[in-house]
Amino acid sequence: MYFSVQWTVAMQINIKAHGPLHSKVPQSTYELPSPSRVGDLLERLGLQDGGVWMVVVNGSMAENTSELHEGDRVELVYPLAGG
Repeated sequence: MYFSVQWTVAMQINIKAHGPLHSKVPQSTYELPSPSRVGDLLERLGLQDGGVWMVVVNGSMAENTSELHEGDRVELVYPLAGG
């Protein structure tokens, strides 16, 4: 007899939201299932449809398809204007 077992492992990531995004993302630590990608995080935060200009993971620019890992530092950057 064979059993199929799926394990869901949770990971914690640290988030710093800049500008007005800080009011939408007040927590600094979030728990996500592993594996998760940047796009999964944005969806969970309700930010998948815009408002985030750039996502930086551990000091490097990231894309929606970038994989997240336990303890990653994620910065959510709001678009700025100036002249």
